[in-house]
Amino acid sequence: MSPAERKQSLGGAGGAGGNTHLMGVSIQPASCIFPAFNRRNAVVRVGWYLAVLVVLAVFAPARAHAEETRTIRIAQQYGIPFLPLTVMKEEALLEKAAREAGLPEPRVEWAQFANGTVMNEALISNNLDIASGGIGPLITAWAKTRGNLRIAGVASLGSLPLILNTSNPAVRTIADFTDKDKIAVPAVKVSIQAVTLQMAAEALWGPGQQNRLDPLTVSMTHPDATIALLGGRSEITAHFANAPFQYQQLTDPRIHSVLNSYAVTGGPHTSYVVWSTGNSFATSRARRRRSTSPSRNRPSQSISSRRSSAIPTMSSPRRRRT
Repeated sequence: MSPAERKQSLGGAGGAGGNTHLMGVSIQPASCIFPAFNRRNAVVRVGWYLAVLVVLAVFAPARAHAEETRTIRIAQQYGIPFLPLTVMKEEALLEKAAREAGLPEPRVEWAQFANGTVMNEALISNNLDIASGGIGPLITAWAKTRGNLRIAGVASLGSLPLILNTSNPAVRTIADFTDKDKIAVPAVKVSIQAVTLQMAAEALWGPGQQNRLDPLTVSMTHPDATIALLGGRSEITAHFANAPFQYQQLTDPRIHSVLNSYAVTGGPHTSYVVWSTGNSFATSRARRRRSTSPSRNRPSQSISSRRSSAIPTMSSPRRRRT
């Protein structure tokens, strides 16, 4: 899609895109990550692959101290993109992957964070091992820590469109927003939603205009922003969301879509990723490839055979792993 075509299509659906790589993360179309999202085994398979990668990234470099049981602190956010992590937690895939790798079973601590910015702060202060969220915070952390902590991508969680919804009937495109509007994003200037909005602004108004809508953005979690938008009693008139919140909002006849991230990027893009401090991760990359490639289908096929029970556990009120 040419820049002119993309400018005309802002707010519409994007076309197909190819694979690229960025800081160790494969940038892939949705069909590659979730070939059939309604097939339950897809999410379970991604959860298993992610568990293997996390174990090898965090534990393998410290194998000399294998007798010590290590605690892994993992944070996730809100929404469907984090289903693989939910599967990891509920099915104890991380612990299983450690045992199969001949490593001591870890103690896994799970936390819910508001956005990637807070996760980066926790990573830098050594209060978190694995972060997850939009690709924007990963890029920011990677660029700022290349000479020290070397924060890097571990895996992609998938490709899903991000939709900007509004309750303002006068707003049909981003050009219609005024200083009377407030646009909720997970983290201003840094989150993938904020960066996508900047990309859309530059595509519409030209080079150097990427920050034109920044004064209208405010930081809010997706649940809080959804409540504010649907409630209609706050200053929030728009929300750049993710699934399922963006679709929940559109069930209200007062809400309509203004922008689709696929239209901004010219096609599907990686939306959410997992990242960690990269010193040990980078040095063991070749070893991880050798150890995961030959056998990774075997455990995923085993889990797939039990897929009928995999998804119900994610919504079950049973124990939460800490």
